[in-house]
Amino acid sequence: GEWFKYVQTYFGKDYLTLASMQMWDITIIVLCRKKCLLKITNVEGSTKATLFKEKCGMKGAAGISLKFHNTSMAFISCHLAARIERTKMRKINTEEIVNQIQLANKDTDLSTQFHHVFWMGDMNYRIECPVEDSDTLLAAEDYNKLLTHDQLLTEQRENGILYGFKEAPITFPPTYRYKPGTGAYKQDRGRAPS
Repeated sequence: GEWFKYVQTYFGKDYLTLASMQMWDITIIVLCRKKCLLKITNVEGSTKATLFKEKCGMKGAAGISLKFHNTSMAFISCHLAARIERTKMRKINTEEIVNQIQLANKDTDLSTQFHHVFWMGDMNYRIECPVEDSDTLLAAEDYNKLLTHDQLLTEQRENGILYGFKEAPITFPPTYRYKPGTGAYKQDRGRAPS
């Protein structure tokens, strides 16, 4: 409905919605330029609900795969378990999605069958350090030092989660969690911004 209209209006009449998938509040929309439409084949969509619903609610992913000429791609939008102490659960959520989402070759996991995989969403990884330390690093705009406390980067380095995935350099402060209508972080639970 409304979200599709917004996206279509934003990109304009030269683009069209190629595919979309939705599961609960997780939505992914893949658009293409109209002039490229005939170069795209093998468009598929799938969703994967993850376990632990009683502990972390409705989590999982929606994905779309395609081929553009001879280049295969997958786009994954996910929502992983929240809370700073649920790192292990997020790892399990991610492994379930990689191994079980049904795109393209159903007998091969997501990370090995595509030339490019674009992973996005509310991954819920946090900055794991005392609030006072994060406040000092934020005031100094020392984002590189702050990233040494990032749970996702630690998981990638130490446990191989999303191994081989690359992220653009992070040159901005954390985006979670602001007090509504302000640029100030909410620190009601004594946690560092993430």
